[in-house]
Amino acid sequence: ETERGRQWNETQHRVVISKDFYLGEAEVTQGQWNQLVSPNPSSFKLGDTYPVDSISWNEAMQFISFLNKEEGTNRYRLPTEAEWEYACRAGTQTAYYFGNDPALLSKHAWYAKNSEDKFHKVGLKLPNPWGLYDMLGNLMEWTLNHYTPNAYVNYKSIDSVPVANPKKYPKSVRGGGFSETAIEL
Repeated sequence: ETERGRQWNETQHRVVISKDFYLGEAEVTQGQWNQLVSPNPSSFKLGDTYPVDSISWNEAMQFISFLNKEEGTNRYRLPTEAEWEYACRAGTQTAYYFGNDPALLSKHAWYAKNSEDKFHKVGLKLPNPWGLYDMLGNLMEWTLNHYTPNAYVNYKSIDSVPVANPKKYPKSVRGGGFSETAIEL
């Protein structure tokens, strides 16, 4: 309740994640996209090690569909907001997964202060404790959920994530982007 630097609807709370889920160690790169889906929809085609940019939620779902087909499985999907937050925090309870000191943010994220108003190759900043890169900054990441005001009040388990009216609320993104400012603690 007293954690500083969070939005009014980002209070930490317990969520039971009852099913396994997979998460890539970094954002999907343009090279990974090009192996499965053509053409590359990125607005800035900068090379195979840069993240795919400017894709819609439906295009992200199409990529996942192709990935599942390629591997003969159905295990890949976008994470829910709760799963994304769990993976980002990586077992920590501090304001950031690296602690409470915002001065360390530039070692972990591309954001307005250090990005030079552009996104960067994946994996250049330090990973979180679970080895996941670019969870903060660079490009925002789609989740499975629609944005739901006051959703944190209702999150009791991953199986009961509230469903919002898709005509009223867009799909939710997490992680922030290269052009966003950080909240000062």
